[in-house]
Amino acid sequence: GFKLVATNDIELELEILTQVGTDFIVIDGFEGGTYSSPPIIADDFGLPSFYVLQRAIQYLEKVGMRDSVSLIVGGGLRTPGDMLKALAFGADAVYSASAVMMATTHGQLDKSIPFEPIPHIVWSDSPRADDFNVDLGAQNLANFLEACTEEMKEAARALGKNRVRSINRDDLIARTPEAAQIFQLPEAWLPVA
Repeated sequence: GFKLVATNDIELELEILTQVGTDFIVIDGFEGGTYSSPPIIADDFGLPSFYVLQRAIQYLEKVGMRDSVSLIVGGGLRTPGDMLKALAFGADAVYSASAVMMATTHGQLDKSIPFEPIPHIVWSDSPRADDFNVDLGAQNLANFLEACTEEMKEAARALGKNRVRSINRDDLIARTPEAAQIFQLPEAWLPVA
């Protein structure tokens, strides 16, 4: 497999990767890692996660490889709703780094602030690494992942589904005309009669 940062050349990159027999592709939207990126990069360059996911799926379907390559997406997926929407759009899996880091460090943030970045306590080469309680971090992470799973199950039940993976594009709507066009989704409003 390969991991890419989303660029406007995503179709060319996917063409190259599918030619070498890639089983899975991990794509970071520009929102990925933006907590430590210059704001101009996050705000003005790169492709957002959902846009690149849409383009990747369209490309793989066009070349008949959608069932041969797993797509994993991350970048800006902080809530169970974000994760579930990415799965409904067609991602085979999702991942989250910043939300996981924040969940893991919950209750231990005072060990690094005000002088160091919040996740500094979990970096192995940090002078604060010995202050991090690994067992508490692991329990916090387990709680976060379980809560995310339960929230996604609740959404599935609310949509009349018996499985999270049963949620798909048919369950999504667009909030703006632009989003409806880009993502090929029905609009969330009815035209005035």
